[in-house]
Amino acid sequence: SIPFLPNWNAGQVIKAMPAFINFQNGKGIRYLTEYAQYAAPLNNYDLFYTFQGITDDGKYYISAILPVTHPSLPADSNVGDAIQNQLYSDFDGYKREAVAALEAQPLDSFTPDLNQLDAMIQSFKVH
Repeated sequence: SIPFLPNWNAGQVIKAMPAFINFQNGKGIRYLTEYAQYAAPLNNYDLFYTFQGITDDGKYYISAILPVTHPSLPADSNVGDAIQNQLYSDFDGYKREAVAALEAQPLDSFTPDLNQLDAMIQSFKVH
């Protein structure tokens, strides 16, 4: 599993598009994820970009949580009956398909652009 702090009172629905990123005095991993307390569909209200990293000296843990959206996703978890039925009949299959579709998207098709978020993370220097 991929680390995530702080702990949330919910389960991780998906993790997608992981990439290792170095910042000026450390490194970590970024990915897209969504947390929920039910079989939630992938959606723009709950999706976020997170970076989880540590400084090279091991003194500081960095956790960034930033909302992102994609035009292919519904605005929120209110989806049609077909998707709801798939969520409840084959949640694992739904998640595999949703992650594959998300990972097929270019980084610059997200809002904000994931390239820009990655560049922001790379600019961090912890003193």
